[in-house]
Amino acid sequence: MNTHSFKLKTLTTCIAALMVTACSSDNPEQPKHSSDNTPETLNMSNFVPKVESAGQTANWWAADAQVADGQLYRWQVLDANGDLLPVSGLDKFATHPVSLTANPATIQVPNPDACPGDADYWIEEKVANNVVSLAVSNTLGKASVHNGDTLELFFNIPENRYGVTYDATLNYADKNFSFNLTTEDLTDTAPDALKFKSEASGYTGPGVTKTNLANESGAGTGKDFVLTNVADNQLIKFELDGGVLGLNEHYKINFTSMVSGQTFVYDFEQHKFMDNEAKEGRSHFEFEHGETYPAVWTTVKSALSDNINATTYDSCATLGNDIDLYIAIPDKTFGETYTATIQWPNENGEMEDYTFSVTSAAEDREVDPIDLGTLYDISPSLDHIIEIPITGTNAKLPISVAGTGISYSIDGGEYTTDAGEIDEGQTLSIKYSVANLSDDEKYYAEFTPSITIGDQTFDGYARTEADPAWARLDAGFAFPSAGSATDKNAIKIRGYAGLVIPDDFDSSTPSFTESNLLVSVNGGDYTPVNTYADGTWTHLVDLTDGENTISFKTKAPQGLAESSPSQIIITKLVGENQAYPSVDFKLSHFEAIAVDTQQSAHTYYLLDTDAIEGGFFDNTNKNDDIIFKFIPGVDSEPSSVYAGDGLITNTQYVFDIAINNHRTTDDANYVLRTEHWQSMNVTDLSQSFPTESLSDGRVSGANSANRTRGAVFSEKGDIAFTANINGLGYHVFEYSADKPFDNTNPNTFVQYVTQDIAELDSIDNYVDSTGQEYLIANEVNNSNVWIIKLNHDDLAASTFGTVSFTHPNGTAFDGSFGGIAVDDKTSMAYIADAGNIFQFSLANIDDLIAGTATAEITAKFDGTFGDLTGLELDHGMHFMVAADNGNKAMYAIDQTTDEVVYLINAPE
Repeated sequence: MNTHSFKLKTLTTCIAALMVTACSSDNPEQPKHSSDNTPETLNMSNFVPKVESAGQTANWWAADAQVADGQLYRWQVLDANGDLLPVSGLDKFATHPVSLTANPATIQVPNPDACPGDADYWIEEKVANNVVSLAVSNTLGKASVHNGDTLELFFNIPENRYGVTYDATLNYADKNFSFNLTTEDLTDTAPDALKFKSEASGYTGPGVTKTNLANESGAGTGKDFVLTNVADNQLIKFELDGGVLGLNEHYKINFTSMVSGQTFVYDFEQHKFMDNEAKEGRSHFEFEHGETYPAVWTTVKSALSDNINATTYDSCATLGNDIDLYIAIPDKTFGETYTATIQWPNENGEMEDYTFSVTSAAEDREVDPIDLGTLYDISPSLDHIIEIPITGTNAKLPISVAGTGISYSIDGGEYTTDAGEIDEGQTLSIKYSVANLSDDEKYYAEFTPSITIGDQTFDGYARTEADPAWARLDAGFAFPSAGSATDKNAIKIRGYAGLVIPDDFDSSTPSFTESNLLVSVNGGDYTPVNTYADGTWTHLVDLTDGENTISFKTKAPQGLAESSPSQIIITKLVGENQAYPSVDFKLSHFEAIAVDTQQSAHTYYLLDTDAIEGGFFDNTNKNDDIIFKFIPGVDSEPSSVYAGDGLITNTQYVFDIAINNHRTTDDANYVLRTEHWQSMNVTDLSQSFPTESLSDGRVSGANSANRTRGAVFSEKGDIAFTANINGLGYHVFEYSADKPFDNTNPNTFVQYVTQDIAELDSIDNYVDSTGQEYLIANEVNNSNVWIIKLNHDDLAASTFGTVSFTHPNGTAFDGSFGGIAVDDKTSMAYIADAGNIFQFSLANIDDLIAGTATAEITAKFDGTFGDLTGLELDHGMHFMVAADNGNKAMYAIDQTTDEVVYLINAPE
């Protein structure tokens, strides 16, 4: 259908100004010598019409033309040259009367503020000097002219004037001139069907939430709208998408709105959510506090500039109007259905129904579960407070608490033990009153809170710390760590347990058994561990697919303080090809691992040395190494230490990384990198990662002490030993300096312990029960293993020898060693060899160096792995970690139970 949108332009404003300034007298006092005369006559051709705006068609003055309403039409009196033709032919100071008459003098027009059918819809409009007017020298309302005056005739036709003929007659110089215009007829009187938006707006608090709008009356009709399970205490609005369409501009049609009869009492505080409409400039609700109003209503809005404001009418609409249906659901209104029907004319003039149904949600008297938890070691001197947001319910519910020393408050109010009420969205605070306990009561004081909300009861447990003077049962998990995975159906977990006796303890030493060490799987009952002996407990756990939560706690005998409970999560994988913990993380050439055990959660650093495809010593791969940081059970996947693409761009050919786990709290923490050309390079781990800074210090390699492979920090804390191609090197760190290296001082370069050992690769240290430190290192591409007995007073005086191995039961090295790790507690050394891990004892280590004894090599894991490239069992670790480049995995290996789990599995 056709629509028209015409606006009054500048001339309308001019006419208004002219009307305001028309102040000259029509009959001025004339000089005595003046006399009335008739001016020079005019011809109709002197009245020239003008096209003033794009809304006016050319030749609008033609006899058969119809003009658009809402426009200003003008004739000017001009001469043959198109210039203004002034009045002439009068005597000096003489005047000549002019008159303009309209036929009819008045007409009936629509009231813009009323609807068709209203008693005041048709109102009288004066035509002369309102629609039709004459301007004499730009002044309206004058009834006479002087020589030199100019004449203009205006038809200022208001909006919403369809099929109206305006006639006007101008009497000038005793001659009549006739003018007439007829406005366009109505063409579009049947509106388009209403199109309501596919979503209803629901206002909750200061923001807007969107609720899906369901059409349950049949596909594609779009005339029946149903919302169910709608939250109470909000304003729902259905609004048109694009407004009313299909009508001639300004032409109004009636519609009917029938709504259900619910009401609500407006409360200024409770119904603040309604203010959002006003804040957006879309509506102005003028509700009075305490007054009753219909809960369902419609509003017709008209666009004015950039705002949308309510109209003065509400039962009719015109082109571009918005029709909004509002439903105000009061607080705590449950299962109530609000309905509305809008009857709207179709193209045949028949009324069609648009129905709306909104049903508030049923009362939900259940809150989301509240976990008061099982709390151990809370402060024995300060009150313990838990804050709990109340969610899940829409009702106001009774609340009560039980338990000695337990009280509650709501939204920061006074704490009380009296029963009360709590509402959705409020915050419940539970207080465990500890501060008022006596000295005899405050240690291991137990609290058993019970909170009842509606028909639900939630229980908890809390206990204060033990007396520091008590002996303590210290126990927990040793293997595996948090964030482990396996494809096995069962796994043997291992832990530690022992007594911690204070120096001033004067009672008899208590004892415990496995019955005091308890394990729970996936929330099941706590049961005693399977075995306990010599400080170690084990327990076989059956796993289900996905995550399994393993919980551990102690139940100490009387007079013995307990350890805090702990838990780990073990994920059961579908098979060895399931990635863990992320399907997105990939490794290129997994070379080495370093573990920072001084962090509360052990932090792993992974070296990937072939990020760019090609051979290790390919020139394109000089700067293709990456170090990843990863905390199992915390991080979703490893992340690069360095920003951008993560590559170590200032280092070529990295072989190993190491962390100083013997550092003091005052020492800086660095990850050390051994490099083919520059010997050593470090990165400060105190930085925020990923970092742009790639290096904090570098050793170029004095005495040709470059081409380093493996590295290990001494238990002395300030010395790093390196396995070099040209010998066994070392470097003393200057932790008091700003940088760990000073390349201007030759004494801080890498020095040699000895060059009598060459072609070294992997390296680890071992400290025996007397505190003597040894180094164990293997050679590149063969099966030679060296042991070095360090003399820290004179490192050059250290002694060394190769290990002579025996291979019972046909065991043999593959000759592709991928790492060495030593367990100081058991004096056992482990060698990664291709897909195997071999072990041998260091109990007679001095005899091995002297060559007076042989080491019996046994297969710890035979063909279990792909291609091992690194082993790590550093100070503070309970288990061994292996880098497997063949399977692209990082394993945690329990050297006690022989269990193996994934920490990372990134199969290709």
